Amino acid sequence: MEERVGAAHIAEILGIASDLADPSGRNSPETAFRMWRVAQLPDLLRPDSPAPQWGRAAFRAYDLELEKVLASA
Repeated sequence: MEERVGAAHIAEILGIASDLADPSGRNSPETAFRMWRVAQLPDLLRPDSPAPQWGRAAFRAYDLELEKVLASA
């Protein structure tokens, strides 16, 4: 799936999941995304990561698109 379309779907899913986890509004898609970015993305992008190059490129592309989508929300 093209990154821009996929990022929009992921942002929508994060919004639904955030509302289900805590309907008070304290959780947000932006927070969930940033926690994933800090906790998971660095290990995926390390040179010694077992992820293939095409996978790393996809994670980078989705990271950039999700940042754009969530920043504009």
